[in-house]
Amino acid sequence: MKLSLVTVPTLTLLGLAAIVACSDDIELATVVGGDDAGSFVPADSGAPPDEPVLDAGAEASVRACSDDGFCPTALPGAQDLRGVWGDGAATVWSVSDQGAILRWNGNVWNVHASKLGPLRAVWGAGSLDVWVGGERGLFHGQGPSPENLSFVAVPLPDAKTKIVSIWGAGPNDIWAVGARVEADGTETPRVLRYTGPRDAGSSFSVDAASNRGIAYEHVWGDATTGVWLAGSRPQPPPDDFFVEVAVLRRRPGATTWAAVTLPKDPNEDPVFGGIAQFGGATITSDAVFILGNLTSNSPGVWRGASPPDGGTAISFTYERVGPYGSKPTFAATSFSSSDVWAVGEYGRVRHWDGKTWEQAAIATTKFPVVKDFRGVWSGPNNQLWIVGDNVALRRGVTN
Repeated sequence: MKLSLVTVPTLTLLGLAAIVACSDDIELATVVGGDDAGSFVPADSGAPPDEPVLDAGAEASVRACSDDGFCPTALPGAQDLRGVWGDGAATVWSVSDQGAILRWNGNVWNVHASKLGPLRAVWGAGSLDVWVGGERGLFHGQGPSPENLSFVAVPLPDAKTKIVSIWGAGPNDIWAVGARVEADGTETPRVLRYTGPRDAGSSFSVDAASNRGIAYEHVWGDATTGVWLAGSRPQPPPDDFFVEVAVLRRRPGATTWAAVTLPKDPNEDPVFGGIAQFGGATITSDAVFILGNLTSNSPGVWRGASPPDGGTAISFTYERVGPYGSKPTFAATSFSSSDVWAVGEYGRVRHWDGKTWEQAAIATTKFPVVKDFRGVWSGPNNQLWIVGDNVALRRGVTN
C-alpha cells in the first residue's frame, strides 16, 4: 500500500514537515575517526516560557553545569543531532543531519564517520554492535573496539528505503521503521525486521505491519510488553484532512499486531481531542508512557499500566499537561515511572517526578537554551544524554 506523505500531513493543522526523498548521488565513507575534539558552540539566547531567566548580573561567566546538573559538551563543528545511544560504559553515539556519526569517548566528541546522508536514528545491541539509520538507509557498525567500529551499508529489501527509528530486543531481533521512496516522491511505509545473519541476500524482511497505511515514525519496546509502533495516518472521512497517531503493539511471542486505543481528551470535540502528533514514548517496569499533541495542539500524556507478564491488554489513561499551543516534545526516556524525561522544541526538557511535569534548568549562562532537542537516552548510573540542534547535554556522568 502506498501512503503519500505529501497529500496527507501537509493538510493538517499541525503543519508536519514534508519529507525529502533520498539523493541518488550516494557517497559513503567508512571512517574510523581520530580523537580531535572540536570547539564548543554556545547556545542561542532566548528562553522557554517555563524556564526562569537569570538576572543579567547574576553570572559573569559560563558555568560547567546548570542548576539541575546538565553539562554542555563540545561538538566537533556544527552538528544538528537527531539521535543518541550509549553502551552503558564510556561510549555514547549520536547521529546528525549533516550525515555524521559522532562518538563520545568519555571525554570528547569525535566525528567517527561522515558523508552518510542525513541521519535520524541510532541504537546498539552492544558496545561493538551499533546500528544507524537515515535518509540513505541503514548502516551497521562492528569492530574490535568502539573506536575501531566500521560502519557499512546494509542491504534492504527495497531500494531507496529511509530509516527514521531503530529498536531491538537483542542482536538478532532488530526492528527498523521508515519508508520506501517511490519514483513520484510518494512514500510506502516500511516496517523491517532483522532475525539474524543469512548466507546470502538481505538480512531484513518486510513485516506485514507495513501494509496498514501508517506513516511510521517510531519503534520501541521491552521484553515484558513486546514491540510498539507509532505513526500518523488520515482520520476517517469526512475528517480525512486531519491525521491521527496510530499505535500498534506486538506482544512477546505473538506474530500479529494489535491496535492500541488511546483515549481522547473529554473536554475537546472528538475530531480535535485525539493524539495527532507523536512526542515520544518510554517503558518502565510498571508503565508505558506515550507523549504527544492533540489535533487541537494541546499537549498530553497517555499512561498505561504495564502487566507483569505482558500477556493482557494495556489500558491507557490520558492527562493534559499544558495549555493550547505548548511546544511539542520529540523524544522521551525514563529511569522509573516517577523519573521520566521528555525533550522537544525550543529548549523543552521536561521531567516527571511522579506528580508533576516541570521544565528542567539547563542553562549555564544568563541566557536559557532555546535549541530544539531531538533525542534523549538514559543509562546506568543515572546517565542522561540530550541532543539536538548543535547541542549535546550530559547529566549524571562524572568522567
